[in-house]
Amino acid sequence: MIARMSKYDFILYAGQSDDFIERLRELGLVDVTCRGWEPSEGDRQLVTAIEGRTKALAALERFRSSEHFDAAARPFASGDEAYERYGRTAQERAALRTEIGQTEKAAEEARPWGDFSAGTLQRLARRGVVLRFFTAQRDAFEKSRDAWNEQAPVEVIHETSSTVWFVAVSHEGAELSFDAQEVKAPAMTAHDAEAKVASLRSRLSATDAEMSRAAASAALIERDCNRLREELQRVKVTATAEAAADGTLLIMEGWAERETSDRVDALLDEYPNVLYIKSDPTPEDETPVKLKNNRFARIFEMVGDMYARPKYGTIDLTPFFAPFYMLFFGICLNDAGYGLILLAMGMAMLWKFKGGMMRRAAWFATMCAVSTIVFGLFCGSFFGVSLKAYFPSIPFFDFQGRFFSWALAIGLVQILFGQVLRIVMVSATAGFRYALSTLGWFLVILAGSLAAGLPLLDPAWVIPGFTTSSPAFYGVAAIGVVLMLFFNSPGKNPFVNFGTGLWDTYNNITGILSDVLSYIRLVAIGLSGGILATVFNDLATGLSPDIPVVRELMILLILLVGHGINLFMSSISSFVHPMRLTFVEFYKNAGCEMAARQFEQLTKIDQSENKYQLKNSNFSVMTTAIIMAYVGVALMVGLSGMASCIGTSIAGMASVGAMKKNAGAFGSYMILAAIPGSQGLYGFVNYFIIKDFLTDEISMLQGAAIFGAGLLTGVVCLASSYFQSKVCANGITAIGNGHDVMGKTLILAAFPELYAILTVAAVFLIGGAI
Repeated sequence: MIARMSKYDFILYAGQSDDFIERLRELGLVDVTCRGWEPSEGDRQLVTAIEGRTKALAALERFRSSEHFDAAARPFASGDEAYERYGRTAQERAALRTEIGQTEKAAEEARPWGDFSAGTLQRLARRGVVLRFFTAQRDAFEKSRDAWNEQAPVEVIHETSSTVWFVAVSHEGAELSFDAQEVKAPAMTAHDAEAKVASLRSRLSATDAEMSRAAASAALIERDCNRLREELQRVKVTATAEAAADGTLLIMEGWAERETSDRVDALLDEYPNVLYIKSDPTPEDETPVKLKNNRFARIFEMVGDMYARPKYGTIDLTPFFAPFYMLFFGICLNDAGYGLILLAMGMAMLWKFKGGMMRRAAWFATMCAVSTIVFGLFCGSFFGVSLKAYFPSIPFFDFQGRFFSWALAIGLVQILFGQVLRIVMVSATAGFRYALSTLGWFLVILAGSLAAGLPLLDPAWVIPGFTTSSPAFYGVAAIGVVLMLFFNSPGKNPFVNFGTGLWDTYNNITGILSDVLSYIRLVAIGLSGGILATVFNDLATGLSPDIPVVRELMILLILLVGHGINLFMSSISSFVHPMRLTFVEFYKNAGCEMAARQFEQLTKIDQSENKYQLKNSNFSVMTTAIIMAYVGVALMVGLSGMASCIGTSIAGMASVGAMKKNAGAFGSYMILAAIPGSQGLYGFVNYFIIKDFLTDEISMLQGAAIFGAGLLTGVVCLASSYFQSKVCANGITAIGNGHDVMGKTLILAAFPELYAILTVAAVFLIGGAI
């Protein structure tokens, strides 16, 4: 549900603004519009200071949880001193770690060369004797040693069963044509390098005391950071306020929830020299949106926020898509064993996180796990094992044989439900007559589904008196056709309405058909995950040797690795594809409109808020960053979308050819042809992961990271979809020739997609890092 808002226009003296903002912050109920903020140089320095402290707090939090932290460390006197000392120490530790890594690498490289004197090498070089260092494969060395000795004396220093390390005694400027890898002469022995590493580690340990003091001062640093964040709030509000009367007055726009607006009114009435106008929002206002849902729907707000908040004055779709999302997740994962693992993870997260976004994510994982367990038991699948073999009396649902038509039916139900919501929303906002066209489409689709669709699911499901040949069916369909052809634009000429209705008919028919067919992905994903689980079970029993204990260990290893990979891949697909059905098919048919922004009231920033987070704090003085970011988005969405177009076209062309030989297998062709379409979705999902960074406050680092993420996603998805379509096309051709390779093709087609799925994980990690 969208909270109802009241709009305020404040007029006050400019000199009062700081105190007025502080009073609003103490009240904690008012969102002040900050439209078009352009940061000054001083503002940028302020944001840089906040960003630095935010990162420092996160680093110190990690240090506190390490074994190097001394709980008895004495904190610094102030947050500024603690931050400054932390900065110097962090730089020193980073330099030491870099040097340790380089020295350890040098020790590893020098170890085969044994003990030697670098001074002796230098003295020989001054006398014209140069030792050149080489490595070679043993076979090549034995074959060429005599020939190399003719060019220069060769001495073996170290050797293993496969590699030989040797030196050639030469003079400066001599050319040696050795078919071996020449390496740089080591600057120190392995023993000296190890001694240096020990010294560097000792120096690194010595910095633990300073870091412990900084970590003990985290509360002071956080207090300073919160003070700077409040100052940034004040700067943004005053900078975006409208000046009047030669700068003497300021005009601000604010928002408050209607149920708490009385407390805002009380503050404004007692505050001196402030005039305010309270009004209801209009459709032209960019009203901020706050959601107020029940406990169940709040869990799924995180999914809806990946798209956008609903526009004020419309319907919050979260409570309506949440049950469908749970169902779709369970269908896609479709294994009770996997559901139990997710449930254990969700319960562990609930135990660890007592509040905030992570606890909501824990509940989200738990609810999806419950859906997976229920649907997995319904279909009789447990870690890829068919429960039908153990419980033959239980009528488990035949997912592979029967769910294709059910997926289309579920899609129709969600689409029709979305249209009902659209009718309600349009009727409430514009009037019922503006919803008549949508009502017409609803009646036509509903009539066709009941009269023709139900018997396809089960021949016994025939509604008496409402079949495709009954007068009732034709009557309902006729009413729907009249509404959608003649009432799509109320108030206009009937002929214009008819022409517009005909044009909309073509667009809506193709659109709805495409929407319904999109739900086939539920079948494809559920089948691919289940088949892969079965394959790993067969591999575990088929590849393990008949040796006691060893066989059991091999079976356990293969099952753990195989099901781990399958659970990872299937979980990502089960998260992504229901989201796609929600954002594209359901939102479109429900008429979802996006809000301009969320409701964010001015409030005192303290330690009860999400720790070490800062919204909109990063920006760059250059437009290069935002340009790079949008180029990255174009690559991310464009190349992945192009990938799906190419992939589905290749598989589709193979389907057309196969139908000439075996038209009865069209369902299998359709599933295989749809599989390469998922890569375009991954680019779409990755966009939602990084979209919050696309502001005029983006930093160069973030811009470069998004560009890299876009290039990564686009290129990988393009390759993945192309080669996956080749696999699917060959499978389609084989099915057309009469071979039963549907299941095997689904397994093989899953392998190229793994790497496209990994781009989602990579972009998620990139987003977290920046």
